[in-house]
Amino acid sequence: SDVYKRQYQRRVRGAGCYAMHSSPSRGSPTTGVLSPAMSATAPVQSTPILATSPQQPLTPSDWHAESQTTLEAAANSFHQSMHARDMAASKQRDVELATCKFYQSSTEALRQKVLVMEAIRWVGIPIAKSIDHELLDINRTINKIQEVLKERESPYQATLTCIQLRAQRPARDKVEDEADECLEQQLVSLEIDATERLRRAITELEHMSNKMAAMQDSMEDDVNSKGRLVEVDVRCLDLQHGRPGSDQWNELDCAVAGWDASVAPWGSSQVQWDQILQQFDDNELPDQPGVISMPVMLTVASQICTELPSNVLDMMVAAADRDDDGTINHEEYVRSMRQFVLFQSAKSIVKECKRLRAEVDRVMHQLDMRIGSHHTKLLEALRASSATTCAYISQMEDKLSLNADEIERIHREIRKIDKKIGASRDPLRVAEQRLNIRERRPVQERWNDNPEEHLDTEVDGIKNVVCLLEDELENLVAMRTRLRATSAQLEEDINSKRVALDIDTSCFNIQTDWKEFLLKYEVVPAGTPASAPAPARPPRELPSKSEAAKASELVGNHPGWWCERAS
Repeated sequence: SDVYKRQYQRRVRGAGCYAMHSSPSRGSPTTGVLSPAMSATAPVQSTPILATSPQQPLTPSDWHAESQTTLEAAANSFHQSMHARDMAASKQRDVELATCKFYQSSTEALRQKVLVMEAIRWVGIPIAKSIDHELLDINRTINKIQEVLKERESPYQATLTCIQLRAQRPARDKVEDEADECLEQQLVSLEIDATERLRRAITELEHMSNKMAAMQDSMEDDVNSKGRLVEVDVRCLDLQHGRPGSDQWNELDCAVAGWDASVAPWGSSQVQWDQILQQFDDNELPDQPGVISMPVMLTVASQICTELPSNVLDMMVAAADRDDDGTINHEEYVRSMRQFVLFQSAKSIVKECKRLRAEVDRVMHQLDMRIGSHHTKLLEALRASSATTCAYISQMEDKLSLNADEIERIHREIRKIDKKIGASRDPLRVAEQRLNIRERRPVQERWNDNPEEHLDTEVDGIKNVVCLLEDELENLVAMRTRLRATSAQLEEDINSKRVALDIDTSCFNIQTDWKEFLLKYEVVPAGTPASAPAPARPPRELPSKSEAAKASELVGNHPGWWCERAS
């Protein structure tokens, strides 16, 4: 190209020298020549070729003019081509710079988006993990309560059995003492305070577990959604100039899930969500309707999310401005508020779950202390009742022993009096016979002399003594009868109190091992008939003796018996 350029320049200089001496009527040689500066900016103009008649030959001046015109057109085309190439190279450089700048800006925006979304995602991941831990703690608490209820079944049956046993005491010992009151209090504590409250606690924990499970699903959906968003942005960042795309990026789930902005999200009531939407309408910018400022957004978020730290709120509010215009439009506001409500609801439900579990633990501890106090008081009451019954039994046994000794002494006195009465009857008979014999005296000799008077006195005295002894005997017999009745009453009371003592002792033993009651005892419902004893084995019937055995026994050869073989 340099060789052609030098040849062209020599031709132009030669043509210029010739044109200075040629006729100006054919055109000045300088009129068609463009300077380099002009050729760079002037548009391309086609130079007309002089039409000549084929019959007339060209003059030298016309030939030189046509040649110069051709050279000038070639020079203009060359300069225009160089200018076009320079412009194309400049535009290519501009395009490359603009493309690189656009790529850098989009990459930086994607990188910032990834960082923000990943930060928000890592705000939700610990909350989701805390929800998982709370679900496990709730399940452990429910299992613990169920184990406690299973353990309380044995004390409940033991207390109920003790109440039924004490109801079987004899009528004269069936008094409502402190042990009965303690048994009733313990039964109420086990049946109503413990069982019912713990069952209600299980119901509340299961309801909370269902809410936590729903919140867990929402948090997992949110975290997975942000994870997919981050994955999409990271794959966009992985795309570079000169690297072909891959079809495996189409594996992402791009399903669109629509939602209504006026419907409250999960974890928020419709009243609260309406108030949140009303906050946007009340705080719209006067010069820009349909948007609110970032400080207003931060204020509303602070009022809603009381459980999130301030740095997290600042980061999430900054991430809410997706178009980076410094304001929050309605769509950005709704999306961000749904995120805030979700995190706040998750935080609140985790806090509520911890409070509920702490309340259940406190109630369980309180019930254990109350039941333990009632149980200790019951054991003391049973011990005191048994001691009182033993004291009465001891005193009654002493009285019974004294009565038996007194009855024995009275019995001996009765025998003595019987002997004395028997001994007095013979002298009385003798005195009466002597008195009767003296009545046979002759009439003329009958008078009350001194012997007569003494005999009368003897008979009357012996009769008086016998009467006194018989009266004393009757008194002693009556006293013996009363003592025997008292002894029988004492024996009945002693037996009754022994039955009561056995019942109190059984209740005390049951309450001592009340946690192993169902393992050591079998609870039989009231009114269950007693099991019939096994029928006795019928006596074994021996086979009949053979005739030969009977004959041998008669002879005395063989004392036993045997059977004949079957033929």
